[in-house]
This record gives sequence, C-alpha cells and structure tokens, in this order.
Amino acid sequence: MKKVLVLSLTWVVLVLSAQVPGESARATLAAPEMHLRLVRDGRTRFHVEAEATVAAPKAVVWDTVRDYDHLSRFIPMLVTSHRTQYNGRPVIEQVGRANLMFIHFDAKAVLEETFDPGADSLTLRAVSGDFVRFESSWHVKSISPTVTSINVTSEAQLKRWVPQWLERWQVRKTLAHSLRALLIEMERRAPS
Repeated sequence: MKKVLVLSLTWVVLVLSAQVPGESARATLAAPEMHLRLVRDGRTRFHVEAEATVAAPKAVVWDTVRDYDHLSRFIPMLVTSHRTQYNGRPVIEQVGRANLMFIHFDAKAVLEETFDPGADSLTLRAVSGDFVRFESSWHVKSISPTVTSINVTSEAQLKRWVPQWLERWQVRKTLAHSLRALLIEMERRAPS
C-alpha cells in the first residue's frame, strides 16, 4: 500500500509539473520583473500574491487580462478560455492542463467576473467546475501613461484530493507562468 501511495504521488507530481507543448519557447522570452509570494491564511488555507510592473498603458493591461476569448493563445497551461452563459449569467469558462507526454491533468473553472474600472479592480470567482474555491483579485495603477503596476492575489483549492504541498506549489507555478505570459503579451500590444 505504501509503495502504491508513493508511486501515485510521484505520478501526480510529474503530471502537475510538466510543461505544455510550446511553453518552454514562451518562457524564454524576456518578461518584465515580477515578485510572487505564498501567504498562509491558516493551517490548510493559503493564497499567492504577485506584483509586477509592465511597460504598457493601463487600458492595454485591462484589454489583455480581459481578452478571455483569446487567452489560451498565449497563456501556458490554458487549453480553452471563452465567454459563455451559466444559469443565465455571463461567465468565463476555462480549462487548464498540465501535460507529461501522453498523460494530462485537466481542471475546469466557470468564473464570474466583477470588473470595476473606476476602482481599477477585477475579481474572478469560480461558480462551477473542478474547484472547491477559486478567487483571483486584480488591481492596477498607472505609474505613468506608458507604465502600469499590477497586483494579483489568487487562491485555489481543487475538489479532487491533491497533497497540500503539491497544491500550493502548483497554484504558485500556474500564477507565475500565466502572469509572465500576460505581461509579455501586454508589452507586445503596447503602442511603440
């Protein structure tokens, strides 16, 4: 039994840590500096905080973050992303994937968006899918007409059992890869 558990955990680590095809090419692109940290909210709860500064106007930042129908084109691990309806309300449906050769692990989220341009904030909260809890809060601030600071706080917990240390590591890794890809895309979209 112990051997089966160790092999199962090893498989989960390999699956969750594998890169998506093409991810390594994207990760080699230069990206603006960002800082991430894991914050414990209790014995079993945690969230990830990220800060970054990007050479793009605030409007470009929001247009990129909220481009839900095209995010999967440039965000590693995001298989699909599109706007749809859920119980008569507009939502964003996303599926993320970690791959290892022919084995993959998918996680689906149906997200409700609360966007407040006056407060320069956005919150995405799971209303359905593979998460017990998923919430991501974004706050942006113009430093100059062409530079914007971004603060993100994300918390996620899958419905299926995953060792807590692995879940923390995966949430942190996913946020890092996703934010880095978004920052690169924001700078690409920024006017020269």
